[in-house]
Amino acid sequence: MATTTAAASSGGPGTVGSVNHLASVPRHPHPGPSESMKVAVLRSGHTTERIEAHEEISFAYQRSREKECNVCLEVVLDKDIPKERRFGILTKCRHCYCLRCIRSWRASRYNETAKLCPVCRTRSPFFVPSDYWVDDIYEKRKLIKKYKAGMVVSNLAYLTNVSSPTLYVEYYTGPDGAQRKVLQTQPSSVCVVWLETFPN
Repeated sequence: MATTTAAASSGGPGTVGSVNHLASVPRHPHPGPSESMKVAVLRSGHTTERIEAHEEISFAYQRSREKECNVCLEVVLDKDIPKERRFGILTKCRHCYCLRCIRSWRASRYNETAKLCPVCRTRSPFFVPSDYWVDDIYEKRKLIKKYKAGMVVSNLAYLTNVSSPTLYVEYYTGPDGAQRKVLQTQPSSVCVVWLETFPN
């Protein structure tokens, strides 16, 4: 209390009336979180998950910001039109393309060459739209899995929202041995609801 009174009587910085408000401030220049705050953050998994998700997005942006499309030679994230700042990730190679260019490439080629990479000619059965560049094999597999799951959900939504009755997709083998697909409003007794997924 002697420090507070001495500072108050001298009229030094941090004094208001006779109380020194700086007396309770820690002396180190950058106080960190208290131990109870650290424990609270560690106990709440939600906060930790949000921090990890934010870090993951930050790293993805850093990895993506200088990537150039191999067709138009523009930096993908620097394109003038915001909706064109997306990548088209090929499943079987590591060449970088913007979504617009890889869609144009696939639309303008014959069936044999449409699914080939424009640079290395590796065949990719499909491409995945992405806001960030993915180069790591593990991350690419995770992205592909998420994309396929989203496609199955969107196919299911399409089948159930086409008309008021639910449409069922039935597959059967015809008399000539060919696989046939039928859309019906009522399932047959041997109906198996089937949604096509992309090949691996």
